[in-house]
Amino acid sequence: MAKNDIPHYRPDDLKTPFNDVKLNKSDYNTVLPVTQALPVIPVSVIIFGEYSPELAKQIFISKVYTALWFQILFSSVFIAMANNNSQIQKFLLSNTGNIISWVDIGLLLVSTCIFFNNDKMISNHSYKFISFYTILITYLLGYVGIMYKSTVLLLSGFTTLTMFSGLTLYSIQTKYDYTDKGNYLLVCLLGLLMLGFMFPWIGLASNDEKDRINNIFNIVYSVGGTVLFSFYIVYDTQLIVGGKHRRIEFSSNDFALATISLYTDIINLFLFVLEILGGPGGR
Repeated sequence: MAKNDIPHYRPDDLKTPFNDVKLNKSDYNTVLPVTQALPVIPVSVIIFGEYSPELAKQIFISKVYTALWFQILFSSVFIAMANNNSQIQKFLLSNTGNIISWVDIGLLLVSTCIFFNNDKMISNHSYKFISFYTILITYLLGYVGIMYKSTVLLLSGFTTLTMFSGLTLYSIQTKYDYTDKGNYLLVCLLGLLMLGFMFPWIGLASNDEKDRINNIFNIVYSVGGTVLFSFYIVYDTQLIVGGKHRRIEFSSNDFALATISLYTDIINLFLFVLEILGGPGGR
């Protein structure tokens, strides 16, 4: 095509659907801002059509498990640092470190009382409370990193995560409802605590019997704790996931409660597995 053959258009020749729209001069002053003229539509509504209860449940579950994995990662890193860093070991074993540990235990008890008695405050500050609670528990776990060999810690951690994964799958797949078994689990937990208070009475036995009784007690106590907190993981997982076969489940406002409950279940399971696999030889 030659240069002179290129068509030329005048502005009036470019017709659009808006060419026929006639605006008065006063209309230019009454145009609303974009934020007022267009409604704000959530992304979830655009994708799924509506903000359904099923979608809200999925968001709740994803929040819980995302926060949980950050908690596990943070605690694991600190245990590894305490196990390999001599400066951290010296600080934890110093007088200052011991004082902080007792303060830590006191704050943990107070936080637990608030945790179960002030749902509104916890729900308004979920992430802050989860972070604070995780730091308190993680500091105490630093002493676990000092007491055990790194190979025992790794083996116990891997075993715990494997058990947690299997228990989670079982909790989701099974039609049996564990959500109404909370009272039974609480009774078993109190029994386990009472068994733990019996440990000092072993010192009243003779020296020949003390070691044998101590070994039997450790095995029974550790296995019992492992079984109990395995059931607690199933129980809390079903409360979190819910479903048509569950009588009770967490609401979306129970984010902090759900996350901390499952986190403490995993930590306790890890400690009992560590006691079984480690024992006196792993320290």
